[in-house]
Amino acid sequence: MIQPCRSSRASSRSALQALLWAAALLLAPACVTRTLSVTSAPAGARVTIDGTSVGTTPYEQVFESYGERSLDLELAGYVSRHELLPMPAPWWQVFPLDFVTDLLLPLGLHDDHSFHYVLVPRDPEAGTWEQARQAYAREQAALAETRRAAAEHEAGKPDTTPPAAGDEP
Repeated sequence: MIQPCRSSRASSRSALQALLWAAALLLAPACVTRTLSVTSAPAGARVTIDGTSVGTTPYEQVFESYGERSLDLELAGYVSRHELLPMPAPWWQVFPLDFVTDLLLPLGLHDDHSFHYVLVPRDPEAGTWEQARQAYAREQAALAETRRAAAEHEAGKPDTTPPAAGDEP
């Protein structure tokens, strides 16, 4: 009886195993997770990224592409902050290496961009923009009244304003 050659059977089996390993590597969920984290002291500030309100601090978001982002932080009683967030790509995410790390390597790579900001309390004496507009309107009305009274006085009209306390008529 003729026995099959063991070396050809073993080599076929090795080739099949190598092929299965290669397919597993190519089909494995290789990925790079890119995370943007923003925290503030105190927490709870409204987070706006690139003009879109996205939540409050502490905030975390997975992002797809690198580059500069515009960040606004707002919290009642604190000075608002506007920042430009630099988010450069790490060396392993630069072409052509990004092809390998994104698609071929079955590693779970993580790139975290974390930013922390300390918010400054607003000066309670400074008031709000609405209060500033109201004060400006009052000042402008008083100035207009003073100009009107001066114009009437120059025109010879009698001054109708009552004398101040202590003034004699």
